[in-house]
Amino acid sequence: MRRWEVKDTGVYKERTTGLLAEIGSTFLRLAAQARYGKPVADLSPEERAALRGELLALSERRSKRQIRTKIAREKPFSLPFDRWPDGVKEGWKKYEMWAGSERGSQKAVEASLKMGSIPQRRVRQATLNMYRGEVEKFLGYLVQERGFSLEDLSLDLLGDYDLVWGYLNWRWKRFEGFGVPQVTATDEKVLDAILPLIRKGFIKGDLERFRELRRVVGHHKVENTGYHNVEPLLEEEDPLAWIHRGIAFMLEDLASRVGDLLNPPLEGKSQHEKGEALALYRDALIWWAMSIHPLRARHWYGARIDWEGLDRLDQRGNLYRDPEGRYHLLYRPGEFKNQHSAAFRHQGDKPLLFPLDEDLPPFEMEVGGVRYRLNSLVDTYLRAVHPLLAQVQGDRNILFPRLRSVKALYRMFKRRSPYVLALPGVPRGLRPFGPHSMRHIVATAAVKQTKSLEHAANLLLDSIQMVQHHYARFLPEDRYRASLVALHGRSK
Repeated sequence: MRRWEVKDTGVYKERTTGLLAEIGSTFLRLAAQARYGKPVADLSPEERAALRGELLALSERRSKRQIRTKIAREKPFSLPFDRWPDGVKEGWKKYEMWAGSERGSQKAVEASLKMGSIPQRRVRQATLNMYRGEVEKFLGYLVQERGFSLEDLSLDLLGDYDLVWGYLNWRWKRFEGFGVPQVTATDEKVLDAILPLIRKGFIKGDLERFRELRRVVGHHKVENTGYHNVEPLLEEEDPLAWIHRGIAFMLEDLASRVGDLLNPPLEGKSQHEKGEALALYRDALIWWAMSIHPLRARHWYGARIDWEGLDRLDQRGNLYRDPEGRYHLLYRPGEFKNQHSAAFRHQGDKPLLFPLDEDLPPFEMEVGGVRYRLNSLVDTYLRAVHPLLAQVQGDRNILFPRLRSVKALYRMFKRRSPYVLALPGVPRGLRPFGPHSMRHIVATAAVKQTKSLEHAANLLLDSIQMVQHHYARFLPEDRYRASLVALHGRSK
């Protein structure tokens, strides 16, 4: 497949550029090393053909979600916010200020007084952005498909049931005949954006009729089964073991570049070599820490260091060093999107600590006959690696410089996925994956190893209901007996 081509390997004839070509090149280099113990240039024709077959298989494997996405992107129709008429913009800004202002702020008080009502709880900015994206699509549909002019647009059109029903039908017809579900959870988001606007009086609309439509769409939607890119891993008895092997491989590659991981000599290297080594050190730490603490993407790309408060719990950053010199990731309840859920009910305002040093197997790895602890690498990272990365970023308070957005983090994960894909014996069909897949892998491993949904919920900091919905399929068939044994102990 051309998007995986790499000119200098001899596996492909034509040249491509971009992330996927880079992934293909990395995969070939690592697979040649891990499986055959030699560089790509020394592979036999048969060995090259075997690797070529794997890359082709990866490129051809498509989930129904990916097919839907491809179809949807063939004809963009969204109307960006900056093209909205001024009156529509102002109306949406008022709603965002009312729903999203921080409790205790002047903006929240002013917005509530203007609207004559108080929101039950603050809506996260990420949720408001998602709502706005759905409104952008609806307004774009009206302009492109229904012939509305920009002057005709208003937020009140969201309350027109017939227009919304026509919009949903138009969305569904795009997927007709392609063998993919027409109604999915994305259609619920449209109605989720509209309902609060009607409920709080921002627009006029038949609330009960829209609620019924939301209920029916929710009933008939088709869930995306599994987690496509990592599904072959999830079928393994211990999917997390493959991730740990991939991290160890990553650290071995890093050691081949810098030698001692606790005292990485970077002098004498070219600017490119130094940059690659620094980035790989940072990325290996993120992978290792995330395989233990499956936090959401924003907790990694948004993490900060409060250098002056590093040794205090009442700091502004996300890294804490305790009196024994052990590091912990530190997040406040307000930094979680589900801060109002049962998972945080008894937390209060106390920060949550995620240790980077424990007397447990995942916190130590053997690399080239040397055993390294995660905490020691974190300390080295802060002392020797982070300052050099921060020079490029220009902000020493960013914990992981040059990973400032979810897109950058996603790209990094895709680039480093070949460290797992190239392992000998790795389940066939595994594809380059993003950071959210790590949560699925850890949660699946927790359910399989502990036979408990509660342990998985605790690790994900999410509800039992959510975990049951997504991961109950991984519980053992004899889970009743497993619970009986856990309660009463095994027979003698």
